[in-house]
Amino acid sequence: MENTTKTKKWEEVYTALASEIETGGYKTGDRFYTISEVSEKFMVSPITSRKALSVLAGENIVIQKPRLGTIIKHAGRKKKQISFFIPGKENAMDFGSLPLIYYEILKGAIQEASKEGFEIEFMKEEDFFKNGRTEPLLIFYSGENLCAALNASGRRKNDFVLLHSPKPLMDFHTVRHNLRKAAYAATAHLLSRGHERIGFISGSLKKESSLPRFEGYLDALKEKGMPLDLQMIRETSGQRKDTINVMERFLSEEKPPTAIFAGNDTRALDVLEYCRLKTIKVPEELAVCGIDNIYESQISEPALTTVDTGWAKIGEEGVKFIISGKAESSNFQDIVIEPELIIRDST
Repeated sequence: MENTTKTKKWEEVYTALASEIETGGYKTGDRFYTISEVSEKFMVSPITSRKALSVLAGENIVIQKPRLGTIIKHAGRKKKQISFFIPGKENAMDFGSLPLIYYEILKGAIQEASKEGFEIEFMKEEDFFKNGRTEPLLIFYSGENLCAALNASGRRKNDFVLLHSPKPLMDFHTVRHNLRKAAYAATAHLLSRGHERIGFISGSLKKESSLPRFEGYLDALKEKGMPLDLQMIRETSGQRKDTINVMERFLSEEKPPTAIFAGNDTRALDVLEYCRLKTIKVPEELAVCGIDNIYESQISEPALTTVDTGWAKIGEEGVKFIISGKAESSNFQDIVIEPELIIRDST
């Protein structure tokens, strides 16, 4: 009996069968090979034949019915699809609880796939972990627990392209922002405007996504020979009331900040709203800069200076990477989207 784990013979059989269905003139409802017929045709074991047919069934190309055998479900050329998995979603199309910014990644992926003649297939968690699936797929990064689940899934690690990870991941393909460089660009811009006391409003520095922003902030200060003042660093939950409390504490300092760098545009926009309510002139009395370049940053009053981290480009590059076939390589790739400083009226 052949060693299917080592040679992956079932993949060869699956590919040959899928090609035959695509080009062999079959119609929906036609009878296809039985397990024993596949074994005889390709001189492989029933285990190998069963696995190849089960993958075809999992892709809705054939149906396996007791006593009837294997029936063609979708004949002719298969639709080209790119699979997308959102961790923690029982309903693959339930986007309601996603952070709004993630829609930009989805939009980028969908638009790039459509341009290349592909469709995005959103997978349910139960389908993702189903044995036999081998196609590369895009996955929203959701933390170290996701990596552990992927490692335990039994699938090849190079099947996975993780989007929006805060750092390179040694065992997976990644497409991500350069958050450290983005934070550096924002802080360096404020320093170039003559600000020496720059308040940094961040999420919890224990979070993977917050740390690169803090590191970029430190990089810019160090480059200018500026000392780190811990009184200029505040962590918040991201809720507006927390940002307001932070601003109250900042402005009660003996030497308050003359500029605010917020770890994302949502916090920065909350700072602008606080300034409006307190009649603090921006940027004359307080400069404000964010990260993300969300739509609201363009229409705020004043318009918000920010750093475009390329959310849509993450989705676009993920799709391009899969279409190129490079995802099949076990030489894991880290694709980094470079940031762009967008200077507007708030600085």
